[in-house]
Amino acid sequence: MEHDLDTQAFLEYRKQLMQSVCIALNVPYDMLLNQNSNKASSQVSKEIFNQQVIKPFQEKLLRDFKKIF
Repeated sequence: MEHDLDTQAFLEYRKQLMQSVCIALNVPYDMLLNQNSNKASSQVSKEIFNQQVIKPFQEKLLRDFKKIF
């Protein structure tokens, strides 16, 4: 007995799932999967990610370390 699998629906679900994970983790989608972007837009995504996520996190850690020491 053969099972008919809708591979296109699976691939679409996979794409939506990866986008949802990126949104939940606050990571630009094209940083992880650069299939639909070029090098310039990937670089812009990295810069925005660093400015909006990494730098504030580092500043918070630095403030916490200063309080501790």
